[in-house]
Amino acid sequence: MNSKKIIATIVFTFIMAMTLPLTAEVIQPVNVTHDASAYFPIDNLINGANFSTTDPTMHQIGDGSWVTDGAGANYFANAATIHLVFDLGEDTEVGTAFIWAYTHGTGVVDTYQGNTMKDFSLRFNTEAEGTTFSGEAQFIGIADHGPVCDSTGDPETEIPRQVFSLGRTFTARYVEMTITSTYYGQPGARGGDRCGAGEIWFDTESTVILLPETFEMYDDSAMLEEFWTGTNATVTLNTSDVYEMDQAMDATFTAAGSVKKTTTLPANYTAIEGKLLSCWFKGNVANEAGDVTFTVLDPNGIVINSATATDGLQAEEWMEISVEVTSAFTNVAGLELSSSTAGTITIDKIDFRTPDAKMVVCWNFDEGTGMAVADTSGNGINGTLSAGFDGWTVGRTEAPGDNAINFDAEDPNDILTAEGIDLSSLPVGDIFKGDSSWSMSLWYKSNDNNGIQMIGGIGRCEFVQDGVQDERYLDNWGGNLEFQPGGNSGFWPTNTLPVGQWALITMTYDKWDKIIKMYIGTDLIGSRAYTFVDTTENSIKLGGKGKVAWTDDTNQQVGLNASIDDFKIFDQALTTEQIIDMSASWVCINKPLTDVTDDCIVDLNDFALLASEWMECGRYPTSFCN
Repeated sequence: MNSKKIIATIVFTFIMAMTLPLTAEVIQPVNVTHDASAYFPIDNLINGANFSTTDPTMHQIGDGSWVTDGAGANYFANAATIHLVFDLGEDTEVGTAFIWAYTHGTGVVDTYQGNTMKDFSLRFNTEAEGTTFSGEAQFIGIADHGPVCDSTGDPETEIPRQVFSLGRTFTARYVEMTITSTYYGQPGARGGDRCGAGEIWFDTESTVILLPETFEMYDDSAMLEEFWTGTNATVTLNTSDVYEMDQAMDATFTAAGSVKKTTTLPANYTAIEGKLLSCWFKGNVANEAGDVTFTVLDPNGIVINSATATDGLQAEEWMEISVEVTSAFTNVAGLELSSSTAGTITIDKIDFRTPDAKMVVCWNFDEGTGMAVADTSGNGINGTLSAGFDGWTVGRTEAPGDNAINFDAEDPNDILTAEGIDLSSLPVGDIFKGDSSWSMSLWYKSNDNNGIQMIGGIGRCEFVQDGVQDERYLDNWGGNLEFQPGGNSGFWPTNTLPVGQWALITMTYDKWDKIIKMYIGTDLIGSRAYTFVDTTENSIKLGGKGKVAWTDDTNQQVGLNASIDDFKIFDQALTTEQIIDMSASWVCINKPLTDVTDDCIVDLNDFALLASEWMECGRYPTSFCN
């Protein structure tokens, strides 16, 4: 099997979904009751303040309508199990649950809140069965929370609405919701001593899952045609020629055209784990010269984002098109794949994934002599040691040829620098931009933990008490590892750096959630939210002495007294799994497809495992094994 890109499968604990066009009917409950006394006006769960029944698909805040307002927020205590019973007015078909977030207070950013329900279950009774429920839950869901405000702190975004498809329809007048756990006390969950939820409505139809699209939900091609429509194209299920999933979709074009899957209600994808939306496909000989475009649409058919396979289709070779997830993905309602020529395109899956981390710089210090440090990443970002530096030493593995650099504090001005770096022509993200993700790692061995010692990092690497977060560097303050973003808001979890021992230090920053994480070895020792701006200098520095951190005692700021080996910078936030790999001296950035032993290399061990099961078939019926 040929492929242009290999990615890992991402499994979600919940799904966002949307209703079928024209057939669905949103149900506003006529009443709601509860078995606890910890609620403020409970009617807001079905008809919040200023709620507009003319547009039940999404609530606005700011100048628009609110789900709940002021003292009308739907609070419930954190400790108790919460039981709610919704009255739908009459027996009706129920196939979907809508859960909106809530907000309370006005004018203060911290008072805006997302849904703080977590685990919940549903049971359904007809009018004849009444409000006494028995038996096991018919549906169990996991709700996702998050603040309503956007990254600027300005409450102008839409309040998230989560949609839970029940997988089937139930005939019911009464719906019991049991909330068994909440996000109370977790990062990002506000609300003091209590939690809350917003509007809760239902829908007559079980919803269509728009994303991820794996084609495994379809029983046959006739069912597939109910959801995917074609222009100059027909769609059929493919169960034999697939990339990663058990089923794929063949789109056969008679001329230039498209295949499209759409819904009428948008879903909120802001809380996804992935940062790219990826489509895997391949063509055949007939359309090898053609182009394929992957498009994400809003409810009005307007393009949110799109990408084209710029090098055309390759016959029988699996390819990937990815579009970046933007804030507009709160409004996704359609997927479209277009072909510029006739022929058959096989689509295996459309799913979210994290971007590949690309190495920006790698200084392994194996020169062992001289003033130049080579960048082995291939990007040519070489470093220069200050004049007179003589601190070359044995590397952390102590293997022949493995070297490191040692700053001994005798000359506090010893420094390694790469300045005036221009990344615009390199195939990596710009780590100097405030809105970029990045990771920085190095092996560090402290000779002593006296004073405040500059370790180094990205940017000017100088403390300026101006409140501007334009730095990304590390220092050793009396044995505590401190990260400095610039300004006056350093971050120092209380973890003592060992003296005389090598330790892997890794910092990661994800521009999506704006969280920086600090690791020593493979242990996450702390995290904090930052909103960076562009660095003052496009530089990378290690060592040196200067204004390192906030202190009135300048005598505390001394030269670095430590050894450094294998310094690396990446243009994405590394995962915990990648950091674990790196602790073993390597990091798996692009896992080969046929790496069946999961060690990020295809070798004889993989071949032996494949050979041991060669031509074995587990299909049923067995006639499909021929």
